[in-house]
Amino acid sequence: MDFKLQVDKLESASNWSRWKRQIQLVLRHHAVLEVATGKKVAPMAPPAGSNAENFKKHEEALKAFEKEDTLAQLILVSSMNDANVELTATSKSSAEIWQKLTAVYEQSSGQRVDRLMEEFFKCAKAETEDMARYVARLQKLFSDLNDELERLTGTQLPDLLLMSRIMSTLPQDYFEFKTVWESVPVGERSVNLLIERLRLIEMRLPEKTTDSSVALTVKTNTKENVKKDRRKCFKCHRIGHLAKNCTMKTVRNAGQSQQSFGGESFFCYHAEDNRNTCRMWLADSGASQHMTRNKEYLSDFVTFPKPVNVKVGNGDAIPAYGHGTVNFKVFIKGKWILNRMEDVWYVPKLGLNLFSIGKATEKGFNFTANAAGCTFRKNGCVKLSGVRNLNGVYELHMRVCIPEKPAYVHVSTANASLQLWHERLCHQNKRIKLSKPQQ
Repeated sequence: MDFKLQVDKLESASNWSRWKRQIQLVLRHHAVLEVATGKKVAPMAPPAGSNAENFKKHEEALKAFEKEDTLAQLILVSSMNDANVELTATSKSSAEIWQKLTAVYEQSSGQRVDRLMEEFFKCAKAETEDMARYVARLQKLFSDLNDELERLTGTQLPDLLLMSRIMSTLPQDYFEFKTVWESVPVGERSVNLLIERLRLIEMRLPEKTTDSSVALTVKTNTKENVKKDRRKCFKCHRIGHLAKNCTMKTVRNAGQSQQSFGGESFFCYHAEDNRNTCRMWLADSGASQHMTRNKEYLSDFVTFPKPVNVKVGNGDAIPAYGHGTVNFKVFIKGKWILNRMEDVWYVPKLGLNLFSIGKATEKGFNFTANAAGCTFRKNGCVKLSGVRNLNGVYELHMRVCIPEKPAYVHVSTANASLQLWHERLCHQNKRIKLSKPQQ
């Protein structure tokens, strides 16, 4: 009976699962688990007319059963709080106590099966949850579900379903591993092997840091930067720096300071610092153009005559300097297929690569999406697909093929006046009088 002292008392539904596991181990240790769960019942009385020896054997078996049942009741009652003891006060056997507790905390078998199935197929990995703990949580739901199915229908679900559920809920960081796992023969797959490989991948991933909210622009939200953002330059009248740090000289030609807005994107995304978001491509219904921040992705680059401002979700405008073509591969039916995307804008201050749904539909693609993912179809064939991540956005299954000769983009941080170009080219000062030597 020493083991019962290590079992926390049953308080409520909050600790029911843990208490049930612990109390089952204690009951099994004392060989009375089957008595408590009702699988072992009291021996039947011998038929009338039986000899004295049969009655004696029945009496001995009945005493042994009553002793086991009493021990099971003692273990159960001593491991419950006062409220649960009163709840089971009218129960006359350990099986009745167990049935009443399961009815209260697990409902009927049919209701519990529905609840467990819903939890199992809605289960998702939390951002701060490590892989081993997440898989253990899924395994617990799967085990409880199989126990109820065994009790109701006498059948159980295969482990292949559990492994499939684990794979379908993995974050985008594990996308490459999914392809590797699909190459493992079905007969050689096991839950333990899957956990082992997932833990190995998790150890190789960058360490997680504090979450941050980014809205396309790459910024840090420190107190120092917040103070700087409130400063206003009296030369260029822009917020974020002082006049002494201004890189612009006074522009005499006011016509050069005109701005034009040629694109919009109202996309917001919640990301983590450890994730390589600059390589992601996200399907965006609010983007008017395909956009990227990586100039090395672009070929056949054409520079805009002057920067075109792109309005982002927080109302700010960030400049786009040109457009080009991006070659990429898409993952369709287990294969990587080469494709290309034209008229992709280069926006250096963009936080994420955006695939414009509007531009795709203009070219004849049919976009469909659901809770699991999205697809772009053309002529009835899937041309591009993606998955819905924990942030609720669609990450596309595509890899960029970086060209051998990427685009070279020369960006000016200020509108240059004629006087500025005069000084840059080291022309002679106009105030110096040219003298012609006398013949």
